[in-house]
Amino acid sequence: MLKLLKNKFLWLPIIVALFIGAYFSITAIPSTHVKVNDLPIAIVNEDRGVTGENLAKQITETTSSSNSSAMSIKWTVFDSEKKLLKDMNREKYYGAIVIPKDFSEKLQSLTAPNAQKAELKIIINQGMGTTVTTQVNTALTQMTTQLNNKLSTNLLQNVANRSTSIPATMALNLSNPLTIKKRKG
Repeated sequence: MLKLLKNKFLWLPIIVALFIGAYFSITAIPSTHVKVNDLPIAIVNEDRGVTGENLAKQITETTSSSNSSAMSIKWTVFDSEKKLLKDMNREKYYGAIVIPKDFSEKLQSLTAPNAQKAELKIIINQGMGTTVTTQVNTALTQMTTQLNNKLSTNLLQNVANRSTSIPATMALNLSNPLTIKKRKG
């Protein structure tokens, strides 16, 4: 046993393995707490209704002014998804939120019998690297979830102010007015 412990060829692979493990651990630490400044993200507003315009304005203003998060966003507004995808292929943007043409119309239909949920799309540019795109995916998902909750509250209050009772199916639609679709670009 003593002879085995004195054998330097036995200890050499163990020391090398520990050194390599420590090296990779130390080099990975800074990448887990990256603060990204002026991250280029786009918003596409294909909806010409007032709701779509207000929504695009609200998203770009509230997230541009908040400096407390781990990333600051530099928004670029597009009027078509086709133009956005061309720039995303050139790796100009990490992600985008797309407001479709029928957004306002579908949102207003939620109080009618033939209700259809409004849709928002999140597009993540996978060609830009996994660390930052994962943060972008999380941020855009949180943004759209908060937006869904805010719209739900506003819609329910508006309907409640106009009538004394809300049918169950309408209440269900109003409690979750958006469908969020994610796609990798």
